[in-house]
Amino acid sequence: MCEYLQALDGDQVIKISTLVISFLLGIKALYEYNKTQKWKKNEFLAKEIKEFFLDRDVKKALLIIDWNRIDIPLYDNEIPSNTERSIFFIDEVHLSNSLSIDPNSEFSDEETIIRKSIDEFLVKLSMLQNYVDNNLFTTDDLKPYLSYWLNMIGDKHKARKNPIYIEKLWEFIKRYEYNQVVKLLKNFGYQI
Repeated sequence: MCEYLQALDGDQVIKISTLVISFLLGIKALYEYNKTQKWKKNEFLAKEIKEFFLDRDVKKALLIIDWNRIDIPLYDNEIPSNTERSIFFIDEVHLSNSLSIDPNSEFSDEETIIRKSIDEFLVKLSMLQNYVDNNLFTTDDLKPYLSYWLNMIGDKHKARKNPIYIEKLWEFIKRYEYNQVVKLLKNFGYQI
């Protein structure tokens, strides 16, 4: 091997050195590219999760999912006649009709707000599943943020709500074809 290296002239040594250095720089560039892509992915995930949890309808839906009775804030012009700027949400009073899938159902102002919030929450969950489907992030990336909430929706026996209301939510999800939500729940281990 040493004889071979000694037999090389200066021009060949430069060419071999250039090739080796180019190869090493290519490996470094690939490493930096992958590192940057991972950073961008995490940055995108953080932005989407932040927007998800800052959405006012998602905030309301999370309160509805997590509590059986709670004061839900209203925003400007949601129910102009409501001077208290909130709804005192009670499962038995508001949730049953809000999740009705009967096309002839009529809703009070409060039930309309609740229904709209749940609807928007499901739309946003669907968008997150779309991102998973397009490999922008994985289900595992979402677990730290959504596990608790999807457990509340996906497992009627672990939820704080009466299982009747969780089943009504499942009917609502299926009736209005929130297939991406069904898929997301399945990815988290829940079959509805």
